[in-house]
Amino acid sequence: MMKRVLPFMLLGLVACAPMTTTLSGEPTRTSMYSRYDRIQGRTEVSTLLFIRVPFMGVGPSVELTLLGSYPDSVLAAPLDAVVMAFKASGGTRTEGWSFLRENDLNLLLDDRVRLSFKGTHDGEVGAGLLKEYMGFAVPTEDFLRIGSATKVEGRLGQWSFALKPDEIAKLREMALFAAMAPEAPRPIRARDRS
Repeated sequence: MMKRVLPFMLLGLVACAPMTTTLSGEPTRTSMYSRYDRIQGRTEVSTLLFIRVPFMGVGPSVELTLLGSYPDSVLAAPLDAVVMAFKASGGTRTEGWSFLRENDLNLLLDDRVRLSFKGTHDGEVGAGLLKEYMGFAVPTEDFLRIGSATKVEGRLGQWSFALKPDEIAKLREMALFAAMAPEAPRPIRARDRS
């Protein structure tokens, strides 16, 4: 009996987001974490939005993390921008860089609103595999528009994606927090860096 119950118990632990409160004090759940770096005097708020694994092993796997950076340890002022940080890994040297020349981020919201962002690109080679990093500073006003959409499709270079409803919900909570909306969840405090 215990063998059948244990996987469901573990699944329940993984599926539940940690409890926190909104900025106005209401209980809620969140996937955002904050970490204070005492040396740099900054607090970073982040949430992992998705990881996409390539279909049939063709192409890189892509991970998207949302990042907000605050001066000092006080999370009280709205952000000017939220960084959408993409990491692509798994491409080989023979396949070449996937996003070196084409790394614009284009989004389509609810089949009608189009947004485009220029970003930065960096990369590294190790053990025959390539890793590419693309960062886009999205103004909070645009990020709120993305977060209020019910359908979000995008293209990074030649790679296309569509956000799932739970991913849009994570994006929305980060957008609300970046704007310091009262209904925004507070991030869970991760272990600080010294």
